[in-house]
Amino acid sequence: MAVQAEYLLGLDFGKQRDSTVLTVIKVDIRPLPRKSILGTPEYDEEPTRLLTHFCAVWMWRPPLGTNYIKVVDTVAKVVKHRTLMDNYVLLPDATGVGSPIIEMLARRNIVMVPISSTAGQSPTQMSDRFGYNVPKKDLVDALVVVFQRGLFDYLPNLGHTDEGTGKFVNHVKVFEEELQKFVVKSSPAGRPKYEAEDPVTDHDDTIMSVALPIWWGMRGESYERRLMRGAEREKRISNREEGGWDPLEEYRR
Repeated sequence: MAVQAEYLLGLDFGKQRDSTVLTVIKVDIRPLPRKSILGTPEYDEEPTRLLTHFCAVWMWRPPLGTNYIKVVDTVAKVVKHRTLMDNYVLLPDATGVGSPIIEMLARRNIVMVPISSTAGQSPTQMSDRFGYNVPKKDLVDALVVVFQRGLFDYLPNLGHTDEGTGKFVNHVKVFEEELQKFVVKSSPAGRPKYEAEDPVTDHDDTIMSVALPIWWGMRGESYERRLMRGAEREKRISNREEGGWDPLEEYRR
């Protein structure tokens, strides 16, 4: 069963030529409308059919080469934000270089479910820790599904405030460019392989930082369980209205 949380954070670790990306996604439970006689959507007072909607509300993409200690420190600060505290799950990439950093995050008592991207056929639980080995095609398929069903959105001001300059850095253009250049290829064994169109010049860092939490949000929790939890909140803030908050703001005062 997936861990229940209103915010899911995806962390894709940068390597020699790739950037580290941390994305905060707000999970919203919405009733599935039914059409009235006139064809307009109507909502039942106690809906039984629900949809899980995901919205990327914040993205941190530090300069290439940012050391992992800085990354871990930033994640620790972000999850202490009043909006996220005790209401989040971090989904870090545990593939390759990500594995030793997982231990650094664990020592900071960060609630997380590590995910290692594989070329396998089905998800398996990690043998040495709580986490999952997930085929990359499953991670990407989850993202494709929410896009096609209109269950994913991202704020027009998706980005972060640069510590050095104090200026806001918008990452929407980078995210959209990566989406346009992300393709399906065939491996030597004939299996589908998901990657940037040109692995040398193109990247998929922002895509994977979004795919990790969406895969987790779509898998173990039933819509009914999540509605029970969501219904207890009397006030709901729309994804668009909530835009603009900065989990690192208090550290710049």
